[in-house]
Amino acid sequence: MDSDNPDVSEMLATAYSSFYHWLKREDKTPSDISTAHWLLARVHYKAKQTDLCCYHAEKTLATVSKNNLIGLDKVSALEVMSKSEVLKNNIENAKQYKNEGLALLEDLGAEIGEAEYGYCLEDYNAIELAG
Repeated sequence: MDSDNPDVSEMLATAYSSFYHWLKREDKTPSDISTAHWLLARVHYKAKQTDLCCYHAEKTLATVSKNNLIGLDKVSALEVMSKSEVLKNNIENAKQYKNEGLALLEDLGAEIGEAEYGYCLEDYNAIELAG
């Protein structure tokens, strides 16, 4: 896919295929389900589909919270929550989620490795908080 001009239909098809795959696996974990919702939230964010982005972002955070997931699962949940709040134009909430996620990411730094840290930081830095 061309990252400058993504094919949203292709991204959605891929994300929903992944989600379906994880739903049907007997060995799925809460982390797998959280990641599947996270991916869908990100694609709906890219497509500027507010309601679906918010739905999957909230499912990501709920799965993380219910299962006491930590680390990258929580960082990812906070990232898509921030993005969903941006789409709703709730900039203060978006800032709160972004700042919480960045603080957690900073705490995880060495534990997750330089490359993963860089990818996550790039995702957080791409969240535009206008207003």
